[in-house]
Amino acid sequence: SYSKMSLRATATSGLEVLAGLNADGSTVSWLESNWPFFSWAIFLFGSGVLTARYNARDQHWYGWLSVIMYCLHQSEEHAY
Repeated sequence: SYSKMSLRATATSGLEVLAGLNADGSTVSWLESNWPFFSWAIFLFGSGVLTARYNARDQHWYGWLSVIMYCLHQSEEHAY
């Protein structure tokens, strides 16, 4: 049997959202509330690696540059 789930916004952003419930009524997990900071850590580590390999820039270097810049974007947009 299929039951309809109502999606109703109850908070606007930041800690208020993370202190509440998910759309299905389950509590927000630690990983759900902290994943933007993992992206920040990947950005910091990746920046260090790419800086150390700056003289060896090739298509792989630029590919990884796009990955770490995306991690920076995720952190700045979704972290509070």
